[in-house]
Amino acid sequence: EALANPFSEALRAEKVDDQHEARRQKTFESIRQDFIREHGHDIKHWLAKCFDGPFILKLALVAPAVQQRFADAVQTTAGARVLPATHGSAEENYAPICESGLLIPGKGNQLEVAHGSAHGVGIYTARIDSAWLSQGFCSAPRMLVCGVVDDALEAFGFGGTCGSREVSAASSAVKHVDDAIVVFDERRVAPLFEASGTGYRSQRQPATVAGIATASWRPAGPPTSNTNRPGHAQRLVQVGARQWLHKASAQVAFAPPRAERGKRAIFVKRRYERCLREMRRQSD
Repeated sequence: EALANPFSEALRAEKVDDQHEARRQKTFESIRQDFIREHGHDIKHWLAKCFDGPFILKLALVAPAVQQRFADAVQTTAGARVLPATHGSAEENYAPICESGLLIPGKGNQLEVAHGSAHGVGIYTARIDSAWLSQGFCSAPRMLVCGVVDDALEAFGFGGTCGSREVSAASSAVKHVDDAIVVFDERRVAPLFEASGTGYRSQRQPATVAGIATASWRPAGPPTSNTNRPGHAQRLVQVGARQWLHKASAQVAFAPPRAERGKRAIFVKRRYERCLREMRRQSD
């Protein structure tokens, strides 16, 4: 039998101390560098689909107090990841946001809800692969790229709904609702970069987003109007998670599932497969 290392406990304690020290040394700038190193490719890819032509990604000039509270949240939130998200607003709001941080309306401030709070009063951001969602709230071709300290647990499709939207993951501070990430703790989100260009591409219409062929919904008989004319997409109304109503025919169809290839999707798939293997093992 091998002899136990008499220094194993001391070495283990030293390793733990080193890990704690590394966490304590995490600064806002080091977090931002890690963030762009991990997510830079995805950020560039999805923002290119929003901006019409080249765009610039520059550091957001975040106030020291906002930097500190975000860095503290990163270091003290167990098991959390820093996810990329976007936030769009009127151009004149970006300087105050960088100075005071993204704030929850009415929580110790005089801010009012500007665009509704269907999923709860919080800070609304868009997943990086849905940056077009933030585009709709911008008054100029500028938007913030934010980091979200996310500890939401995956719901595996059973997270319920929020209104007509599907909740895919949630915690007490973060909720994933379809293409949006809603944050209920101001420390958990901060602007890290600002993206700007000369203009946006045309906003995506529901028919394009969902990828639905409306021709297959047309009632029998000759069409009563030109379904290809501009504005026809407005006849599509979202009535549920990935469900769209075609007003002219009163028919509802499901949009096709959207492929996800990011680290989050891989993580969910692996957890799901582990659960399946465990269920099969228990049934054998």
